[in-house]
Amino acid sequence: MLVDFGDRYVVYTRALFRDRAKRAFVVFDDGRVEVATPRGIEQVQVTSKYGVTVIGDYVRFSDPHGTDMVRVAMPWIEPEDRRELARRIGQLIDRT
Repeated sequence: MLVDFGDRYVVYTRALFRDRAKRAFVVFDDGRVEVATPRGIEQVQVTSKYGVTVIGDYVRFSDPHGTDMVRVAMPWIEPEDRRELARRIGQLIDRT
């Protein structure tokens, strides 16, 4: 589920047979991305819409050189929906 707060997007996921959704990641309009990992919250900075791509089941956040900083698995949504999510995140980042 994607929630649009205007200045940020929050994406929630729910594992199969779980009763509630958890926050997967947050993208702010200044390019900050906070991803929930087993080790805690990992924060990275994406500088343009070209740093948000889709590879297989993953939404990928990369630096200006194309190196992965963090990626989020989203196998439960269709490939077109992953691409649309990446496009919208890119628009949010490049809006400012």
